[in-house]
Amino acid sequence: MRFSCKRVPVRFWVIALLALARFSFMSMTLGFQASWTMFTEEKITIRYWPFCKLSEEERQFKTDLKSFGIWFNITNPDCGPRYKWKGSHKAIIDNVQLFGQMVGSIPSGIFVSSVGYPLYLLIYCSIVLSILNALRGTFVALQWELLLVNEFFLGVHLGASYPAIGQWTARWAPTNERAIFEATHLGNAIGSTMMKKMSHYLGPHIGYRGLYYYNSGLTLILAILCFLVGGDDPETHRWISNEELHLIKLSQRQKVTRTKCYPPFKHILTSAAFWSLNILYFGMMVANMYFFSRVFYQFLYEFVGINKETLDLVNLLPYASCVFGNIISAGLDRFLRSRNITSEKIIGQIFTVVSHILSGVIIIIIGVAYCNVIYIIALITIGYACTGASVVSCYRNYLDIAPNFAGFMYGIMHFFGVTTRLIVPRFMNYVFMFNRGVLGWSIIFLLGGGCVAGTGIIYLFFGTTTCQWWNLKLADQFSVYKKRGSTEEESEDNPSQKSKGVQKDEADRAPESTSSKPSTKEVNTQSPPSTEKVPKRSFWGRAPESTSSKPSTKEVNTQSPPSTEKVPKRSFWGRVASI
Repeated sequence: MRFSCKRVPVRFWVIALLALARFSFMSMTLGFQASWTMFTEEKITIRYWPFCKLSEEERQFKTDLKSFGIWFNITNPDCGPRYKWKGSHKAIIDNVQLFGQMVGSIPSGIFVSSVGYPLYLLIYCSIVLSILNALRGTFVALQWELLLVNEFFLGVHLGASYPAIGQWTARWAPTNERAIFEATHLGNAIGSTMMKKMSHYLGPHIGYRGLYYYNSGLTLILAILCFLVGGDDPETHRWISNEELHLIKLSQRQKVTRTKCYPPFKHILTSAAFWSLNILYFGMMVANMYFFSRVFYQFLYEFVGINKETLDLVNLLPYASCVFGNIISAGLDRFLRSRNITSEKIIGQIFTVVSHILSGVIIIIIGVAYCNVIYIIALITIGYACTGASVVSCYRNYLDIAPNFAGFMYGIMHFFGVTTRLIVPRFMNYVFMFNRGVLGWSIIFLLGGGCVAGTGIIYLFFGTTTCQWWNLKLADQFSVYKKRGSTEEESEDNPSQKSKGVQKDEADRAPESTSSKPSTKEVNTQSPPSTEKVPKRSFWGRAPESTSSKPSTKEVNTQSPPSTEKVPKRSFWGRVASI
């Protein structure tokens, strides 16, 4: 049987492109950090004696920073020409890229929420990012100030790409499959892991320029695939089937529209549900981006004493558990929502407890596990799997409360979320200035786990999964009212369209009692009914009563008394009762 793209749901291609975008963007974000040791002449570093490798006597006396450290030389592999760069240059360049992401996230969110075209913005950012990333190797050889400017614009386009991804997801994701679309965040975890492994194993063979060209080529392929396979929204896609389009639009229930208008800034920025989501997202960035991916790696190496070769293999297990947790959580969320087993609010609260509160408690427990290597690795694996539940509790929530303005909200979330790259490393350095032993690591784990669990508790009180009233755009409200009003007037003027208006307003119309109609026994059949037209009713009120519209007393038999039953009231959108 010949393969055809029409046989595969278009949503599958969109999910694949989202995962590829997150993978390539995370690899590009960490590309400069991973290649730092490949082009610098810095060969002297400091290593701290692992606390777990010390004897009982040494643990009692060596409690300060200097007693744990020794200096030794590192022979870096040959990855190309090296330059006299300092560690301060690396910190400045990382901070400039972070500042660029913060600058580009909010304007991009406003653009995709008001003007639209999230896919085209994503294609533009991918092309520019591939060019800027390929120029990294050239600027490294010339001057570090040129690389500084390049990293700023690279960060701006990285920050602009994430709101485009959020708005594109809101247009394509059916309600029950939003967690599956957000499960593409596993591309971030895979991208960060692959970049570290490639720099370690492939760096000596292809050099740091080869890593840059690899990321640029991958991002350029993403732009080409988005142009060929993707669509800006389901209504304009080339080969989407009518069944799939009907499924997406029916599940969204007219909560996602293409009407162009600015986001309701006042309502969004004063919404308790939105700010509780920002806090929840910040806690997940602390847990996912630092503790389970970086801090524990450093803890096992410096405190426990596992060598890097063994640690590289052991570190693959938590990343695999994170991918497994993402997939299981997304599938379980779709199952619960499709079967209507419980309410959406309870589903969100259950996954919040798992992703934030439980993972925060695990972080605290690791701080008191000390030198039990098996327990530490097992807890890290379980905790990283628990963070996979964030695809329901954290990442899909902005699609639930206001999918029309998902890009703008995701831009604000990304703006505050990336600040963890400034806060967490500086907090750890401040603690290690006083103690790098048991007390220092215990403080870090206690405060980090408390922060993650505390953000989940705040969300349980103030968060919601209900779509907010300000998600409906004003232009859409006016079009609905205008459509309803014009339908009523056309059905009254044209008798042939009257049946259509009856079918459309049947749900909103109050039931008419059969006793309100004149009985055939009471009306003289020899007298013909009145041929005068009933005056039209205005849009905002009832029609004025006219004596000519009432049945004539001459036509009605006076011997039969009129009906004493009251006529039920008509609703606002009901049609004029036929007489």
